[in-house]
Amino acid sequence: MYEQIARESSSTEVALEKLHRAGAGPIEAIKALCSGRGLSLADAKERLQQSPAWSTEARNAEFLHEALWKALDEQDLQETEGDED
Repeated sequence: MYEQIARESSSTEVALEKLHRAGAGPIEAIKALCSGRGLSLADAKERLQQSPAWSTEARNAEFLHEALWKALDEQDLQETEGDED
């Protein structure tokens, strides 16, 4: 279904808008762009991140990514400090 939306849309941005309205998640939308419009994974991800239709999801994903890296860095620091005892 999502691949068909991507394939039949007049542009990548229109496809992204339609995919968002259809309830696709970011990963599903990226897959649909790759298979339906022939974009590479990197191009599809970049287009989704730059799309006004997906701005909230892209921003939330960025915050989650940063929080994950921060938590991993803190865990590494705690493990390193524990090894010194």
